[in-house]
Amino acid sequence: MSQRRAPSQSRSRDMVNRIMESCKALIVAEGDVDVSMREIASQAGIAPSSVYQYFDSRDAVLLKIVESYFQDTRSFLRSLPPTVYDKQQLTDAIGSALQHLLDIYNKEPALLVIMDRIKRSPALTEMDVSGSKKNSAEIAKQILQSAPDLNPAEVKIVSDLLTHLVGWGVRYAASIKGKKKQQDTLRHLQSMIVIKIETLVNG
Repeated sequence: MSQRRAPSQSRSRDMVNRIMESCKALIVAEGDVDVSMREIASQAGIAPSSVYQYFDSRDAVLLKIVESYFQDTRSFLRSLPPTVYDKQQLTDAIGSALQHLLDIYNKEPALLVIMDRIKRSPALTEMDVSGSKKNSAEIAKQILQSAPDLNPAEVKIVSDLLTHLVGWGVRYAASIKGKKKQQDTLRHLQSMIVIKIETLVNG
């Protein structure tokens, strides 16, 4: 299961995005990931053979959607200040990251369905684990930049834990109806993460 053809040209990239968007639209409409390649092609207004030029299966399309999510997340993490000097900066950085992730889920409701069903596919599960590890490494890097005297092994444990906590917490917030309840959930999640990092840094 893989993406057959890397979109090197603008036209190819547009086609890959069109296929992904069509798949996401079907998932939202049906509330499940069990959509066929023929349905994706019909939704995109193209021939099934055109879809197969870029993806060898439905799961390959899902894999690309999940991969794009993790790439977006890592790009955002890298855009945060490389070091923080006080609790307020830490709180603000964590709040920005959590809000960014929630915005992705609110903008892409299909992603929530995919992540909820991810254990059906070994390849998607592997992508989830791999993406989480890479995000955890980014978090550990930023913690160590701000507190270089910490034990890297200890930081890795905390970063892995926080990555899973954030993933679960943001998905939970995204599943809640009502903006205020979502923001309240995010605020509590933010407080938990700040406390854990402070405990790690201050001993």
